[in-house]
Amino acid sequence: AEQTIVSSGNTAVLSAPTQIEGVFTYSLLRVQESSSTSCSNAATGDATIVVEAQPVKAVITAANTHLCNGDTGVIRILNYAPGTTYYWYKDGGLLRSSTEDTLKVHEGGSYTVLPVSAEGCAAAAVSEAITITTGSVTTPIITGSLKVCPEGKTLLTATTAVESSYERWRWSSPPGAEALSEDSSFFAGAGQYRLWVSAQGCADSVSVAVTADDTGFPAGRLTITPASIAYGGQSTLTAEVSGAAKYRWVVSDGQAFETGGNRIEHRFYQSGDSIPVSLWATSERNCTSLFTSFVKVGPMTRDTLPDNSFTGTVRDWNVFPIPFSDRIQVTAVLKRAETVLLDLFTAEGRWVRSWQYRGQKGENLFVVEGLQNLLSGAFYFITGFYNGEKHAENLFKQ
Repeated sequence: AEQTIVSSGNTAVLSAPTQIEGVFTYSLLRVQESSSTSCSNAATGDATIVVEAQPVKAVITAANTHLCNGDTGVIRILNYAPGTTYYWYKDGGLLRSSTEDTLKVHEGGSYTVLPVSAEGCAAAAVSEAITITTGSVTTPIITGSLKVCPEGKTLLTATTAVESSYERWRWSSPPGAEALSEDSSFFAGAGQYRLWVSAQGCADSVSVAVTADDTGFPAGRLTITPASIAYGGQSTLTAEVSGAAKYRWVVSDGQAFETGGNRIEHRFYQSGDSIPVSLWATSERNCTSLFTSFVKVGPMTRDTLPDNSFTGTVRDWNVFPIPFSDRIQVTAVLKRAETVLLDLFTAEGRWVRSWQYRGQKGENLFVVEGLQNLLSGAFYFITGFYNGEKHAENLFKQ
């Protein structure tokens, strides 16, 4: 196709398309002056225009877009063309140029690349951005004893060597099994465990083994104060023991108590010169030591009281007041003169004390005194035997 170019000098500007790559030659056919005569002269000459190929927009990818603890990330050009120079940008600023198909990165940011051909032609646009993020997590340190006694447990805690914190924890045993705990601390028996932690999108783990060969047994002694008491008297039992977390007390009548404290108060209703008391002291890791001591308990006493007969209108087998403080009263209607036996028991059935009264035929009032030393806030019951029958009544000591 011919083009007519109007020029006022000896040069002319030629409009040539550049959207298609290739070599284009333009030839001068004639020159015509712009006067009224419009004279035209033949002319010769050629102009060659070379349109170079424009690189296509780069396509980039990264296998890992989150880097932990200073890891190196690699951004790769999928449609890499040898001989092309790639200009890499981070957060919009030029980072570097390279003729390779990858870029190694260590820092977080938004990365793009612009291809430029060897002839200096740039792609129409930079690539789509790849965002690289970073985080850090420290290897956990497990604190706590790594030894237990058989069937015991130890408290393991995940800590860090630097001032940082974890967002998640996961304990398992054996490694890879379902989670046993998702807390920073875990009570572990003998076995092998693995702890995973995570923070800032990063994770780390450590293994630990707990063995059943602990030698940290509680040590000390069991003391009883006073060590000699009257029947029904009270003593203080103290475990002067180190390294114990819980205690199991077994007293004279076979009763067992479990406590977290090292001291209990107990009343003894079994007489003897050497009533044994046993204590099992157990550590947090289930190591148990046995301690034994003895208490001397006086014999049971039976009081024979003088005649407390009473003449009046009374109800047979009436016990009052309830609740009582330092004494109780009992009324009874006897069919004949006889000795009335009264027995006091704890709510658990332990015998406390007995009284014998000489009663007469008819109405009687018996007064039981000296009860102020009984344990307050406790339940008791009293029984009476007369007229060939046994009677009972529940009591409460205020």
